[in-house]
Amino acid sequence: PTAQPTPQPTPQPTAQPTAEPTAAPVINCDDTCYGRADGFYTIAGVANVYCANGFALIQANTCGDSPNYQVGSVGPNTCAYMPVWSVQILAQFSFGVRLVDGDRAVVENVDGSAIAALVNGQSWTGLQFDVLSGTWCTETNICGSPDATGWPNMIHSCGAGRCAHWLSTSGHASTFSGVVTSFTYLKMKPATM
Repeated sequence: PTAQPTPQPTPQPTAQPTAEPTAAPVINCDDTCYGRADGFYTIAGVANVYCANGFALIQANTCGDSPNYQVGSVGPNTCAYMPVWSVQILAQFSFGVRLVDGDRAVVENVDGSAIAALVNGQSWTGLQFDVLSGTWCTETNICGSPDATGWPNMIHSCGAGRCAHWLSTSGHASTFSGVVTSFTYLKMKPATM
């Protein structure tokens, strides 16, 4: 007699483990400027944060070519920037950055890369900013970005005076042709509870 092959069971697809949905981070009302009237608040444990239109002001230069002095509090009429530890805390509750250079330029980065750079102590070299008004460019091909090392020295268009220099040493400006008035804001997330 001839042996008949034993039928093999059809393999069943193996169930793939499903990823647990990641819970959205909880953002308390005290962690954000979003929805607050303009003024000074304690935000995410950082005292004296100036909130304006739901944004946290982290750098202001209203005194032209004078250097920005680091202080714990920055207001709309100061020449200062917040210390790195404060910016890193506030950035965790933010989704974007807005840079304002007087009436010369307003730009934003809302893809998360500028926020990640702030949290991780990196510069904004090579990041894309959307131009809301005015003109904006960055240049790193001439001599690199030697002074852009992380907050508050974020963009250095070395050798290209027509492009952005967002530095505490020479001023936060869209060009190297003199600082007028500049502001750096964090666009904060709304509270989730």
